[in-house]
Amino acid sequence: MNFDPDNSKRLWRGPTITEIARASRVATATVDRVLNGRAGVREGTRSKVLAALAQLNGGAEPPGAAPPRRFAFICDSGLSFRSTLQDAVEAHCAANGGVICSFDAVKTTEVEPVRFAQLLERAAEGAEGLVVVSREDLMVNRA
Repeated sequence: MNFDPDNSKRLWRGPTITEIARASRVATATVDRVLNGRAGVREGTRSKVLAALAQLNGGAEPPGAAPPRRFAFICDSGLSFRSTLQDAVEAHCAANGGVICSFDAVKTTEVEPVRFAQLLERAAEGAEGLVVVSREDLMVNRA
């Protein structure tokens, strides 16, 4: 991290993806997925990467930076709808800085209500908002 308070331009250099990957002991592709809010990363790994980023930043944020807003999208649907929804979520997150989105999907034919409810509960732990696309089920509704 480089921040020179004497420099009127307020230059900021955060850690590189390689530095974050090394500190969190994951691949650079995993760091990229976390930083861009892409799916395919376990919540524990995501937390480890974000903790390494915070440590490398010394707990500091770039001047004027707000903490990112985290949203989780969970979908129970067929492949076509899921693909369309995931593309829209990823496009929205890419176009809106300061937003981290995760996307998890389960094929409708493979949904087990108890496991789907557990997925919802895990996703909600680190998210500010949760978007759920699912059939009606008592276990899912209670989660």
